[in-house]
Amino acid sequence: MIDTTEVRLAADGELLAVRFDLDGLDDPGSRVLAIRVVPPADDSRAGDNLEATDIEVVETATQVLLLAGGPGREYQFLRNVLKRDPSIAVDVLLGSARPGLSQDARTILESFPESAEALDAYDVVVAIDYDWRQLEPTAVARLERWVSRDSGGLLLLAGGVFMESWLADPQFDAIRTLHPVELRRGERLLLTPRAVSEAARSLWFSPDGEDAEFLWLAANRIASQTVWSEFPGVYSCFDTATAKPGATVYARLASPDGIGRNSDGPIYLAGQLYGSGTIFYCGSSELWRLRGVEPAAHERLTTQLVRHVAQGRLLRGSSRGRLLLERDRYPVGETVVVRVLPGSADRRTDLEVIGPEGQRLRVPLENDPVRPDDRRGSFVLSSEGSWRLVLTIDGNEDDRSVRRIQATLPDRELARPQLQRAVLEQLATATGGSTRFLTDTAWTGGDPTRLAELLPDRSRKEYERGAGDTDFKRLLNTLLLATGIGLLCLEWVLRRLAKLA
Repeated sequence: MIDTTEVRLAADGELLAVRFDLDGLDDPGSRVLAIRVVPPADDSRAGDNLEATDIEVVETATQVLLLAGGPGREYQFLRNVLKRDPSIAVDVLLGSARPGLSQDARTILESFPESAEALDAYDVVVAIDYDWRQLEPTAVARLERWVSRDSGGLLLLAGGVFMESWLADPQFDAIRTLHPVELRRGERLLLTPRAVSEAARSLWFSPDGEDAEFLWLAANRIASQTVWSEFPGVYSCFDTATAKPGATVYARLASPDGIGRNSDGPIYLAGQLYGSGTIFYCGSSELWRLRGVEPAAHERLTTQLVRHVAQGRLLRGSSRGRLLLERDRYPVGETVVVRVLPGSADRRTDLEVIGPEGQRLRVPLENDPVRPDDRRGSFVLSSEGSWRLVLTIDGNEDDRSVRRIQATLPDRELARPQLQRAVLEQLATATGGSTRFLTDTAWTGGDPTRLAELLPDRSRKEYERGAGDTDFKRLLNTLLLATGIGLLCLEWVLRRLAKLA
């Protein structure tokens, strides 16, 4: 028991927020943090009184390598925020700085880490409009492997000084691959300039962006949306509207008039899982403008982004398989995509999902089309509650990786749990159907049959061609060969008999 509090329930249909401020845990390691509600006597649902989540307590500070093409405002504000946070240690590599120039950081680097061991000392690399042409091809390959295999976190902020220069160079395909959005290059880069506006353009958050807690600027969703609504916006964004397969778009630039949403507008915030690492992309180096709303909002967003991309480093060094998920909370009915890094190509991995009510589901795994060495699977969250994912390596029950996710109902159903009769009747009428509510009349034994008769038969047969039946093919070939030999023997016998006659 860590802490308790007593609250008065709100009215029916209203949500009540309860906040706990914890000082933290002293002992490092994996923990399960649970919150339990002691319900009143007339509680009708006992399955929603407990929620749990997996946490990892670490004792070391998050090691950050800050790369920047020049000392812009984003670099200065972000460096100062990370420098003041006691849980973060930051080293700086400023591309335009002369050797020996003083900087406010723990260590001033004159070049990119020259070995895999030196790069592995960092948990996060933050690149602010960095000129990647200063890196050797071996260093670019080292960075890509650090993200994909060593669970490194990469925070990329686009800019208008150096970005368009290295994009035209085909040597940096690996850097383009690390971005979760499709970047223009060559003649397309020259024909399509960056999206620059004389007036600030606000951000339109997708449903994934509204659910991403690391983008919240306050303690809850409503308060965060209020702060974001006060943000006037940004003036530029790298002009790309296409996300890569598997990437998540969190926010786009709103329409130039600032009135409507722009679902095809330039992507401003996006992220993806790359191997075992986490990558986050920002369309311009203007997050510092949040300080105009509230300086604490910029500090909160910066530290949350760094911790978000660093979460994969908690699994580094493990020889077991790794379970990679986009987030820890999903709405009921959504398909959860799971990526598995087996650690070795010859290892057998079995993934089992355990539902809130104890139901077990074995998830088939197949090779990832993008990274053949990895495997992926998917399943649907059918009920609300805590789901556990258990990954077993080579059938060894003692060699397991366990992740816990939470399936929640949409806020709309929680806010208005009443039955919307008028909406359902209108929907049935518009689609040529009919309605029947079980609360009007009692359900009899013949009702299922009458209900089934109302549904049109849409069954169909489909034939799929798979791998050939080798046993049948071998038997068929044997019979054909025996028949041919028999016919040849019969012909020889008939010829001999004809000569004797």
